[in-house]
Amino acid sequence: MEDRKTQEFAARIAESSRSELTVIVYDVILEDIKEAREKAADREEFRRLLLHANKFVNELMITLDFKYPLAKQLWSLYEYVGGILTNAAFSGNADALAEPESIMKRLRDSFAEVAKQDTSGPLMKNTQQITAGLTYGKGKLDEVTTGVSNRGFLA
Repeated sequence: MEDRKTQEFAARIAESSRSELTVIVYDVILEDIKEAREKAADREEFRRLLLHANKFVNELMITLDFKYPLAKQLWSLYEYVGGILTNAAFSGNADALAEPESIMKRLRDSFAEVAKQDTSGPLMKNTQQITAGLTYGKGKLDEVTTGVSNRGFLA
């Protein structure tokens, strides 16, 4: 994943609620699958991207709360998607990515709807605010961080 995308995800994470964080995990997976398709000719990069996506699928599995019946169904879907991603990574088969991509897009859209109703606020506290548009660089919009000068843990 390119640095610009990594920075974008980091900024979103800093300001996200628990529900929005789940949506971001889906976005990372989908971005990795998209990039893997684009770089299918480079076998090593293709494999690296799909294994990276699979790590995030595993994170989704780890965070499931099995006191809810939906968790068992999600576990099965995540396990299925993870298996396809792993097989595709080692076989080099970019065509196999259509189904897991479709599943993850539908799940992402469902969690995005749930996130719209989440009013719990940002999960991370004591972070800097990111504001876009205060300054302009050559051909791009710069972001400025403001607020907390001693970000991080509070004792």
